[in-house]
Amino acid sequence: MAGGKTWGMLLLAAGLTLMGCKKKEQEASAEQGPGTGPQPTQVEPTAAEPTGPSSPAPAAVERSAGICAGGGHTCVMKASGEVLCTGENLDGQLGDDTARSSDLPVPVKGLTDAVEIACGPSHTCARRADGTVVCWGQSYYGQLGNGSMEPVQVPVPVEGLSGGRQIAAGYRTTCAVLDSGKVRCWGDGRSGLLAQAEETPSASPVEIPGLEGIAEVSVGPDMACARKESGEVLCWGEAGAQLGRGDQAGVSRTPAPVVNLTGAKHLAVGTDHACAATDTGVFCWGGNRYGQLGNNEKGSGKDSKVPVQVADLTGVRELVLRGDKSCAVLESGAVQCWGNLEQFAKLVDLPEGEREAAKATAVKDLSDIASLTLGMNHNCAVRKSGQIVCWGTGKSAMGVQEWNREQTLQVMSEDVSGLAGEARERYTFEPSAQATLTPAPSLAAGNEFVCALRPDGRIACFGGSGNGELGCGTTESRGAGNPCIVSGISDAVQVSAALHQVCALRANGQVACWGDLSRTRTSLPLPVSGLTDATQIAVGGTAGAINACAVRADKTVACWTAWGQSGLLPRGSESEWLTAVAIPDLADVVQVAVGHNTACARRADGKVLCWGDNRDGALGQPLDQRPETPMEVPRLSGATHLAGFGRTFCAVHSGGKLSCWGDNENGQIGNGEMGRDKPATSPTEVQGVRKAVASFVGVSATCALLENGEAMCWGSNPWNQCGVDDRESRNITTARQVLRTKDPNVGGWRPFIALATGLRFGCALHADGNVSCWGDTPITPPGNLLGTTAIRSGFPVPAAGLQLVFPSTGPVAFD
Repeated sequence: MAGGKTWGMLLLAAGLTLMGCKKKEQEASAEQGPGTGPQPTQVEPTAAEPTGPSSPAPAAVERSAGICAGGGHTCVMKASGEVLCTGENLDGQLGDDTARSSDLPVPVKGLTDAVEIACGPSHTCARRADGTVVCWGQSYYGQLGNGSMEPVQVPVPVEGLSGGRQIAAGYRTTCAVLDSGKVRCWGDGRSGLLAQAEETPSASPVEIPGLEGIAEVSVGPDMACARKESGEVLCWGEAGAQLGRGDQAGVSRTPAPVVNLTGAKHLAVGTDHACAATDTGVFCWGGNRYGQLGNNEKGSGKDSKVPVQVADLTGVRELVLRGDKSCAVLESGAVQCWGNLEQFAKLVDLPEGEREAAKATAVKDLSDIASLTLGMNHNCAVRKSGQIVCWGTGKSAMGVQEWNREQTLQVMSEDVSGLAGEARERYTFEPSAQATLTPAPSLAAGNEFVCALRPDGRIACFGGSGNGELGCGTTESRGAGNPCIVSGISDAVQVSAALHQVCALRANGQVACWGDLSRTRTSLPLPVSGLTDATQIAVGGTAGAINACAVRADKTVACWTAWGQSGLLPRGSESEWLTAVAIPDLADVVQVAVGHNTACARRADGKVLCWGDNRDGALGQPLDQRPETPMEVPRLSGATHLAGFGRTFCAVHSGGKLSCWGDNENGQIGNGEMGRDKPATSPTEVQGVRKAVASFVGVSATCALLENGEAMCWGSNPWNQCGVDDRESRNITTARQVLRTKDPNVGGWRPFIALATGLRFGCALHADGNVSCWGDTPITPPGNLLGTTAIRSGFPVPAAGLQLVFPSTGPVAFD
């Protein structure tokens, strides 16, 4: 997940008139209004006077287009007031009532009268024609201003705010200038950004004291600045060089003037620096490690606590700052930039291997720009002709229909006025009266998260959610004491996960998935097509490619994959994304396990058949075998439970013995050996395991659940993910017992009934409904619900806050 000080103000709107004006009129319109960091010309819609039958039609009202870039998304405001967004959407920042990414622009739901837009990294705001403000996206710090700290996927009004004149979206804080000249801000209050005595977040606007006659505000991750109508600039927040006050340091909760600066007409704030344009030039202050002050100097010791002039730069119409780079759009439409220009590598003339410019440098092919926006990894510009071009990385954020590998500048649209997108709808999952399946204890783990089935059919997830794995419309991490409840699903009977993907089996036999699903990432569940009678599911794959299968009511198997090119599906089959395809030659199946392009099925007669990729002996066959249909695993009979991940599979058989096969790079086979050159190409008995009822195969470690409710683990152990409190052993090649009772609280709980293995941790569900975890756990300390600090332990410790009491209290042989 991204973190740290990464966001400056991204108020970006085009000064582009689209109603057939002459060039001089366009340029004049672009210079009107209070805008500094990219501002649109705003001509409010007016009602036409009544006309008689013979009167000529009234002239069209001139309005402006706008554009802003976020962390991984871009929004475009058309002259009509309609807004379309493209790119990442895990926090709802596209505003289309979904939480799935889009490679092309989609319309923001219900917004048709915007006059200004502003993008934060994971949220977006718009000022409407009536002066109210709406926001959508991430709101963990209250940056939407709607009184809530929950993400929202559609525009919601900012509480009690009217008469808005200009808006600015920072990293986690949003501000608005009112017609009265006052400023109100909401969101993250740390670093004094809300100018309050307590640095707590606020989900409702608060007035910034001491600000009158303000024309413009700009917000960074740790500071904010405001420009007065008189040209004076005041800043507040994390003090130091970036506030431009000279030698002051610490946190300043009171806006105070930037020294030696008058007559400012444009203003913008970056991560740790700010710039203002006057009639005599551009002046910048703050950090200068990458040359972002533009004064022909750069380096960690070249910061400036007072404004310094950008060399040889005048005639500026718009200032745009983002992170450690600075840009100016000139009155002519040309663009000059300085600072960290890595994303501009092919657009600026710099010495070979150099990516930093300490002075304003002309950007090639951008000579007719109406507006410019800088994002985290991508940038976009609107030409005076209406064409939208983007460059950098992140194709989806650029909304490009056809990617041209021969060009640096990619075209989102030839004419912003013609930009259109298809509206999308949120999926709903209403429980069915004909449902026949019932919930059973189910625990699943991925890279950095855990999902647990509740007895009421809902799913609670905690840990990291950088790919939307928690399923509640956010990328913010959650602790066990404040888990996400997966949105829309109330009739789940099983949950399965692998790396960044999660799927839920519902009581009606249908399946829904979320996370990184290869062709899109979504933090809200999406339905799997072609599957209405599943009875058990298993998820596998890689970090960016889902593989999953389901046992159906008729005991056949159906699977779905990322691209339809996996060896998991029948040769020649054409699989649409998230659509289940029947696997031939399989019958009487009671359980399936899925790895990477490989799967195995357990039949009712205790035999196991595998198919797909046989690398590392994942099919339980010699490495030279490449079967095209499911093949029986030799020397294995009487199997009662099956598990797998990657290229390692295990089966409980013969009254509680456990045998594994496949990849053994980290000792996950449990036969006393390890290494890339030591795969097990046939079932190999795990040493020391007796009376097992189930196994759980993780990324690099394996665990067995025993009949008495204890557990044994082996494999990779640098984070103590085997639960044996042995940091000296980076790999454990034979089974050792998890120290279930070492923690006094956990020791007082009932035994394990289900396990889950993540990337660097393991977790267990106890018979009394409690959950414990060990290793580098996704549990967070009490009071730290942001998930920024994980609890690490060599033995099971409580995941406080979860209670999952099911009627059955014995060990379960369920995935």
